Amino acid sequence: MRSIPARAEDLLVLAGAVAYIDRLGKRHHSKCWERDLFLSLPVRDFDFWDASDLRDELKSLLEMLTGDSWYLEFRPGRAPLPVDRQGSLSLTDTPPVVIPYSNGLDSFAVARLHAQPRQHIIRVSTGRVGDTEKKVSHARTASTRWVSMPISLPGAGVRLPEQSYRSRGFLFGAVAATAAGIMKGAEIVVPESGQGTFGPALTVIGHEHPDVRMSPIFTSALGRFVSRIFESPIRFVHPRVWSTKGETLAALQIAQLSEGWEVTVSCSRSSRRKIQGSVAKHCGVCANCLLRRQSLQVAGLVSSSQEPYIWPDLGQSPPWTSRDHPVPGKSVVQQAISAILAMRDFAMISPESPLVLREAAAIAEALGEPRESTLHGMHHVMAKHREEWSALLSTFPPTSLFRALGAVA
Repeated sequence: MRSIPARAEDLLVLAGAVAYIDRLGKRHHSKCWERDLFLSLPVRDFDFWDASDLRDELKSLLEMLTGDSWYLEFRPGRAPLPVDRQGSLSLTDTPPVVIPYSNGLDSFAVARLHAQPRQHIIRVSTGRVGDTEKKVSHARTASTRWVSMPISLPGAGVRLPEQSYRSRGFLFGAVAATAAGIMKGAEIVVPESGQGTFGPALTVIGHEHPDVRMSPIFTSALGRFVSRIFESPIRFVHPRVWSTKGETLAALQIAQLSEGWEVTVSCSRSSRRKIQGSVAKHCGVCANCLLRRQSLQVAGLVSSSQEPYIWPDLGQSPPWTSRDHPVPGKSVVQQAISAILAMRDFAMISPESPLVLREAAAIAEALGEPRESTLHGMHHVMAKHREEWSALLSTFPPTSLFRALGAVA
């Protein structure tokens, strides 16, 4: 196991501390989104972190991500962290490619589609190594190795009430960048498809800050920041940004690489629930689950057994109850309504709206691509999402809450 350099270790501690502070301070949505967040952190490489221009860059990065005002202070004196031995990585002559691996459909698909002969792929997880993919063997994964960098937030006696958790983008990016920096990799593959990349920034609710966690607008800035830390160019690439999740899964199916997709986990609620049996439960009604349903339908991927949704039959009106399925509470119904509206709103955005044009210009600058090609890519994803969402709604009876609220005018 390679030792972690002091500066890289500082980055991991910083990412965990940022996530902790973000989750600890609850937003007061009735007043405003923005909070004042203060972080004082001991570091090993104090001279590096104490540079005022670096602090300013980090402050701007975090404020872009979470929409808060961050006040940062670094101080010397932190001791090295203990590191678990996970074995060494045998690298090829080709620099490795790092993929942040969330155990979801996008990371599952892109890790397989992106694999090339003689290419070394490092899948980085903040949880257990190979929670899903290590259960499935496939010839195209032979050059893949796993790196697990679990970062747990203090939980004993500490309540972390804030659920927006925008800092997750910085945490995952920092972990991936650390793997890339240590292994001399220059490329981090962001597996997110178009809906998750720029859809959240186009469907802002109320006074919330635009969600740019997966956007090239954020990852390009993060790439410049981590490049300073490792004194080597590290860039984030988005190979599926101009495809819907359904198109990504369809490409996986055509390439005959879809075996094992059933064990992936998409549900935003499952991470807060105990896993029942050998397969994680999906609620079936959150935005992630709706997009999963929509995308699996597009790709023609059907499980040998019914998808293990907690609420599988959305053709009924709430509470979607049936034998062996719990009665959803008021918060679950409200989450389902919010998910329907988010999916519908993205399907209804006008391609010529000022918001789309501004977002296209910002993404084009971040990617270094012509504005026209970026706008074309966004228009494609928006049109395909509208088509796929309408197709999913057509499977529900007219009396369904999902069809009634989600209909695209």
